[in-house]
Amino acid sequence: MDELIETLVFRRDALGNFLLVSTILGAFSMSGVFALLTVSATSRLRSRLFLLLTVASLLFVMATALAVIILPAMGRPHTLLAGQIQSLLSLYRVVVGSIVLGTSLLVASLGGLGFMVSRRVGLGTLAAAIAAFVAFLACAIYLSHTLA
Repeated sequence: MDELIETLVFRRDALGNFLLVSTILGAFSMSGVFALLTVSATSRLRSRLFLLLTVASLLFVMATALAVIILPAMGRPHTLLAGQIQSLLSLYRVVVGSIVLGTSLLVASLGGLGFMVSRRVGLGTLAAAIAAFVAFLACAIYLSHTLA
């Protein structure tokens, strides 16, 4: 039980940081949605980018809202039963998954935005987005193995 409580306390601290990151990324992706709304031209690319950014924004909003709901419960680990702690840790994984998926969609949409300017700019932004995503994925895998 002590190990479970220690895990909960560690993840509660991490969740506070995730809350900030999710809020910032959500605002960033929503600004992309609003920017695409101002473009008068309609195209399949614009529609797909709009969809990616909207879904990313919704994932960040869900992660933020869920984090705000479960953070107070995580603050009192000694009053919780083992099953309740397991439930909070499961919800924590939903928050992390939402942030990772939202970030992936955000990076994908940023990679595609360059194609609205030109093919050359599009290839450059796509290459940069792929490189950033691969670096992010490598860091996440490394951190996962380090903390396991």
